[in-house]
Amino acid sequence: MKTIAELLKQNMTTATDELYVQLPAEITKVSNDGNYVSAILHINDEEPDIEVHHIRVRHLESQRAYIYLGAKKGDSGVVRFFDRSTEGYLKSDFDYNSDERQHDINDRCFELGFVPDNKSYIYPTNKEIQIGLKNQKFILSVDENGNLVINSTSTITVTADTINTNGTLTHTGALNVVGAITATDEITAKFNGDLPIQVTKHIHTDTTEPTGNIE
Repeated sequence: MKTIAELLKQNMTTATDELYVQLPAEITKVSNDGNYVSAILHINDEEPDIEVHHIRVRHLESQRAYIYLGAKKGDSGVVRFFDRSTEGYLKSDFDYNSDERQHDINDRCFELGFVPDNKSYIYPTNKEIQIGLKNQKFILSVDENGNLVINSTSTITVTADTINTNGTLTHTGALNVVGAITATDEITAKFNGDLPIQVTKHIHTDTTEPTGNIE
């Protein structure tokens, strides 16, 4: 006959084995608005993996800003099951308490980023912050000294009423400008051959020293 302690331990083991708090998962489908996914839950035991639909995605956002990571089919992450019902919360009805369900399969969210080791990206160790595409077509990085580097194999477009720069502005390659260039200091340009600057309007500056021609 089992002791009371052994029976309690058995009951606790059975309860925790059947209670899912969070599970690794892989996306099988993404909704058009990017806010919901279907995913395979990897239970990782003798039970078969199951597919769950209409899982709310947990995006990184606040009242003022967001960071959007476009989820795709095949992306890995974690599905979390909440302690209590989230039905009222998702409707902004914070007084909703008409049910007492706990860790229910209906109360879950998906979080990107829990990737198996054999698929994990090798991150740089000499950067404080880096945002990029894994195909290397775009990388934005900041090191511990605050140096900002943007690398892109495509076009970078900046739209603003005014762009202010303080300090030295160094440009390598041809510079095509639509609009006026106004410099409060001087523009110094020394090249062999024609100066590769094309401006459709005017350059306003105190001193310009090209060795070639300005078009």
